[in-house]
Amino acid sequence: MEQTAKSLRNARKGDPVQPEGMPPPRFNMPVDVRSMALSVLAALAIIFTLRMAREVFLPVVISILFSYALNPVVNWLAAWKVPRWLSSAFLLTGLVVLLGLSFYSLADQTSAILEKLPDAAQKVRTLIHMQNVNGNGAIQKVRKAATELEKAANEATGDRRSPPQPVPVAPKEAMFDLKALLWTGSMGVMAFTVEFVMMVFLVFFLLSSGNLFKRKFVKIAGPSLESKKVTLHILDEIDSQIERFLLLQLFISTLVGIASWVALRWIGLEQAGMWGIASALFTWIPYFGPAVITATIALIGFLQFGSLAMAGLIAVVLLGIRTIEGMLLVPWLTGRVSNMNAVAVFIALLFWGWIWGVWGLLLAAPVMMVIKVVCDHVEGLRTLAEMLGE
Repeated sequence: MEQTAKSLRNARKGDPVQPEGMPPPRFNMPVDVRSMALSVLAALAIIFTLRMAREVFLPVVISILFSYALNPVVNWLAAWKVPRWLSSAFLLTGLVVLLGLSFYSLADQTSAILEKLPDAAQKVRTLIHMQNVNGNGAIQKVRKAATELEKAANEATGDRRSPPQPVPVAPKEAMFDLKALLWTGSMGVMAFTVEFVMMVFLVFFLLSSGNLFKRKFVKIAGPSLESKKVTLHILDEIDSQIERFLLLQLFISTLVGIASWVALRWIGLEQAGMWGIASALFTWIPYFGPAVITATIALIGFLQFGSLAMAGLIAVVLLGIRTIEGMLLVPWLTGRVSNMNAVAVFIALLFWGWIWGVWGLLLAAPVMMVIKVVCDHVEGLRTLAEMLGE
C-alpha cells in the first residue's frame, strides 16, 4: 500500500510510473459472453455515431492532436513563469500569421498552375483524339476487339448478319450554372473558416487548461490507488507516444519536402517549391498519400514537357526518395515510437478513411496508437492489443 502511494506521488511529480523491465499495469476486467455481446453492440453504436457526427468529432480530434504538438512549447514557457493562457495565445497567433503568410507567398504559384489547367486539359484531349484517329487509342482497340468477338459469336451460332451499327446520339449541351457554383464555393469557404476558428479556440482552451483533464480522469478512475495509478500510466504513455509520433512525422515530411523540391528544381519542373510542399503534406497519409502525389507530379511533368520519358524520370526520382524514406528512415524511427504491425495500420487506414474520409486517413495512425495503449493496460482487451502489436 505504501509502495503504491509512493508510486502515485512520484507520477504526479513527473517521475516514471513503471520501473524498467516490468510489465505495464493493467485493469482486471473479466470477459464473458454477455459482456462481449454488449461490447460488440456498443462498438457498433460508436462506429455509427462517429460516422454520422463527423462534423462534431473531427474538429475535436484535430484540435487535441494540435494541442499535443504544441503542449511541450507551452510547458517550456510555463517553466519560465509565463502564464499558460498568454503563451498559448502568443503561440497560436504566431502560427496563424505564419500560415497566412505561407498561403500568400504561394498564391502566385497556385495561380500559375490554375492558369495552365485549360492548356493541360487541351493537350490531353488532343493526344487522346490523335490516338483515336490513328486507330491506336485504347478506346478504338476496345471497340475493335468487341466487334471481332461479336463476329466470332455470330459465326459460331450460324448467324451471318453483320452486327448492328450503333445509332449516333447527339451530345447534350452541358448546363453550367455559374451562380450555383459560386454559391456552393462561398458556402464551402465559410464553413471551412468557421471550423478553423473553432479549432483555434479549442486548441487555445486545451493548452491553457494544462493537466486539468488528466487530473479529472485520475479522479474518476476509482477510489483505489491502483486504478488511479493505471489511469495515470495510460495517460502519460498516450502523451509520450503521440508527441513522439508528431515529431517523427514532422521530421520525415520536412526531409521529403526538401528532397522533392531540390530534385524537381534540378529536373526543371515549374512551381517546384509548391510541389515539394505538397509532397511533404501527403507524407502524413501512409501508403496512399505518396502514391497519389507521385502520380500527380508525374502527370504535371508530362503536361509541361510533353514527353513520357520526362514523366517517367520524375516518377523514378520521387519513388527513389520515397524508397529511401520508407526502407531506411521510417522503420528505424518508427520502431522507437510505436509497435503496431503494418497490416493493422493498413486496415486502420481503410476503416478510418471510410469513417471520416481524407481526414480519417490522416488521423488513423495516432487514433490507433491511443487505442493500442488503452488495450495494453486493460486485461479484457489483451487479445486486441496482441493483434495490433508487432
